[in-house]
Amino acid sequence: VFGCGVGNNSEGGRGLGGESLTRAGLHGASGGLGPGIATGLRFPDDHRVHPERLMAAAARAAVVAGVLLLEDTPVLELETGGGRVRGVRTTSGTMAAEITLLAAGCWSAGLAGRLGGVPDTEPIRGQMVMLSTPALPTSDVLFADDCYVLPRGADHVVVGATMERAGFDSSPTAA
Repeated sequence: VFGCGVGNNSEGGRGLGGESLTRAGLHGASGGLGPGIATGLRFPDDHRVHPERLMAAAARAAVVAGVLLLEDTPVLELETGGGRVRGVRTTSGTMAAEITLLAAGCWSAGLAGRLGGVPDTEPIRGQMVMLSTPALPTSDVLFADDCYVLPRGADHVVVGATMERAGFDSSPTAA
């Protein structure tokens, strides 16, 4: 993962161990960059996954392990008793569970409410586009001050250019 021409190490506080790169080091490590890119940061310990494939694999593994998955069934509240979570109340009714996994992203703190121990998280609205492209000279994610480029397979890239603190508003903004 590379940050190109960035003004600060925005990932440095996350323990990713960024390395500063000179123009020669950056262009040698990730060919095909424009001549205007003079500096960069490399995060060799950062990794990425394909979210759709990860979720499909996790769902298959869970079902094989005997987990009941209910898609499109919003959880309204965690059911508690005896100092622990005992299940969930959903739009389809209440379901008891010996083990409950809270994995609701930025909605987790709201569901956990009085239980505590769940860090506050904030939704970030972003907009991106996937483009067909000939083979890229790099497989690294490239970050700049105002966008990122994420290679996806041999012939596609995802270009993201916005990150907005918009609360839970998921509506797209005008291009």
